[in-house]
Amino acid sequence: TLIGSKATLDPENKLDWWRQDPGLSEHHYNWHVYYPFAEPVKDRQGELFADMHQQMLARYNFERLAVGLSPVEPYGPGIHWDDPLPEGFNPKLEDYSFRASFMSIPDSVTLGSRHILASNMDTNKERLYIAIARDHLEDPTGNRVQLTMDKLGCCVEASTGSANKELYGNLHNNGHVMISLMNDPDGRYNIDPGAMIATDPAVMTTLR
Repeated sequence: TLIGSKATLDPENKLDWWRQDPGLSEHHYNWHVYYPFAEPVKDRQGELFADMHQQMLARYNFERLAVGLSPVEPYGPGIHWDDPLPEGFNPKLEDYSFRASFMSIPDSVTLGSRHILASNMDTNKERLYIAIARDHLEDPTGNRVQLTMDKLGCCVEASTGSANKELYGNLHNNGHVMISLMNDPDGRYNIDPGAMIATDPAVMTTLR
């Protein structure tokens, strides 16, 4: 039996069955176990990274439309990044002896992080946009790198296959961290992070 994470009157509870499906969390977790970003990349890892996340989002949007909810709204560097996140989330994973806790995030909190500057994320995103417009990436020595979906995916995730981590940053992984720390951005209250901090419960989090 799934324990609803949304208040009874919140229309988002129509998709608790989807967000809290153990099979969905297991799929996301196992994908990142098989394709770890910190180890040598496998064949087409960047392309498959982009495709897997796009397909998960497409299915989620389909399920949202099927129950009368609007599609997910973009939230990231340069896209509502400075606005409060309207939708909170309670994963109900706060007190487990066998694993780390994942705390709730209330409605309408703003982004911040004790580790990462949002302005740096904005800069990294703009550099990737420029690379797409120019149809090439740059390596650390300034040489051109052919732009492919595989290379672009590696840069977004910031795996070892990234053409230039210093230039293009760590958008995907740092985005997870920043959102997970929204309940205590500068660490002053010593609150554990939210579910977005880890690959297994991350898909539970509602972003719309």
